Amino acid sequence: MNNESEHSVVIAFGNPKTRKKVWELLASNVKLSFPVLIHPQALLMNKERITLGRGVVIFPFSILTTDIVLSDNCLVHTRASVHHDVSVGAHSVIMPGARLVMSEQFEEATFVESNYFKPHSF
Repeated sequence: MNNESEHSVVIAFGNPKTRKKVWELLASNVKLSFPVLIHPQALLMNKERITLGRGVVIFPFSILTTDIVLSDNCLVHTRASVHHDVSVGAHSVIMPGARLVMSEQFEEATFVESNYFKPHSF
């Protein structure tokens, strides 16, 4: 085995603080890469206008629409939906069924609970 080879790493912890700690331990190692993993049954509606950082993992039946930023090491669980103009900070976890909509901004290492929804008034 060549010691110069690159290895892919997926951080699978669901706790944002743990995700951040593991990332900080590993991210500076130039022999490691953090691929983006998108389940084939996830729906990315406007891929050209969705920005995904390193190590983002998107589970099946998740929906991402347009003008979205998911920073490094984010996890989007099953049936979560992320809609237009949403930005999610690094190491964040979006739990199943959460709905992030209309220009919401989430800080680094945020835990978005299952079935989260913040209605907007117009």
